[in-house]
Amino acid sequence: DKNPNMRRSALYALGKIEDKSCAPMVRKLLEDEEPTVKREAIDVLSVIVDTESIHLIKLLLKDKDKNVRLTAANALAKFNDNSGLEIAKKSIEDPDPSIRKIAVETLGIIGDERALPLLEKAKTDPDPYVSQIATFALERLKRRIKIPPKKPSPPAPVTPKKT
Repeated sequence: DKNPNMRRSALYALGKIEDKSCAPMVRKLLEDEEPTVKREAIDVLSVIVDTESIHLIKLLLKDKDKNVRLTAANALAKFNDNSGLEIAKKSIEDPDPSIRKIAVETLGIIGDERALPLLEKAKTDPDPYVSQIATFALERLKRRIKIPPKKPSPPAPVTPKKT
């Protein structure tokens, strides 16, 4: 279809069906000129767990559209491939909170220790949704790399008052 909204909607429906037999057709849409269609195609391929698409998704880490690059990084993380780590690290400083949210989520999924300071910083993001995702991603990452949670400090000793 010539209408990108129709292509995107069709991809969305295919993702909901989760039918792996559609993968070859979806892979073709990774080359679509419309970034929203590319992003939807990436999402569908990650939902149907089409590991044959990993090499094609990696190519999109160099796409001219930052949303496509970050969507590719996120999908690769779901395939346990950390090729998108640098894209996610750069995107965590983006002025757009929706980009920061995906970057934080991606860093948590990748599970690389180098993400710890970035996620700590993102916990104080001005956007409450980003900071909430960062807190969750940080805890997930700490569990994955087996860093024990911080124990609360013991209460200060009480000294009796002299009268």
